[in-house]
Amino acid sequence: MKQIFFPLIALACVLGACSLFEKDDDSETAAISTNTYSVSYAAPKNGTLSVSKTVAVSAGITITLTLTPDDGYQISSVTVYSTTTEQAVPTTQSSTDDSVYTFTMPEGDVTVTALFAPAPTYTVTYADGVDNEYVTVPTDTGTYWEGKKVYVRFTGVGTRSGYTFTGWAESSGSTEATYTAGGTSSFIMGSENITLYAVWKLQSVTLSYNANGGSGSMNNQSMTYGTFGSLTANAFTRTGYKFIGLGLGSSVTAVS
Repeated sequence: MKQIFFPLIALACVLGACSLFEKDDDSETAAISTNTYSVSYAAPKNGTLSVSKTVAVSAGITITLTLTPDDGYQISSVTVYSTTTEQAVPTTQSSTDDSVYTFTMPEGDVTVTALFAPAPTYTVTYADGVDNEYVTVPTDTGTYWEGKKVYVRFTGVGTRSGYTFTGWAESSGSTEATYTAGGTSSFIMGSENITLYAVWKLQSVTLSYNANGGSGSMNNQSMTYGTFGSLTANAFTRTGYKFIGLGLGSSVTAVS
């Protein structure tokens, strides 16, 4: 008597009547593995580890690991270890996200270990941006790791005669400020120390003309501090007097 393998029997049912068809003796029977395994891990220090699937894991599927460092830390290493073969299981780091790793589940349980280490830190230095002159600037004693938000300091800046402080730039000699109190006031720290240079703008000076006993009027004139410029031609008159020039102050008797 032939033995019938029920998992390989085909049923043909028409109008409620079913017929049984026996598999040929010379055909192969399929073996399907139902073994599943587990992924275990301990909560790491100085960061978190997320695993896409930890129980009832079939061999051959892709497991995703997401590592998130705490502030001031970076990923040091991630290891997947097979408790069956007692060997490391290869992992692949994502090309678009450095915090994501994947591995193919082997036949057997695995253990994942993630380690985080202190991230390198960098400094921010403020410079007055001028030569042969000393101007007080802020001091930042903090340290910042890559990716940390840095708030630029605008208090504690000294003064310069004839100049107005407008903000900070990342290169010496800049005439336009990158960081201003009323605009962009922060940046994300990169992978090196940074120096911020003060940016100064020459002030405008207003010249007022006084007839000094004469008659007539002349409009005020605006000039830039520290620069040469032509004065407005005299338009004042005074009976019995000859105009000889201009001086500073209302009681001058000589031309400045």
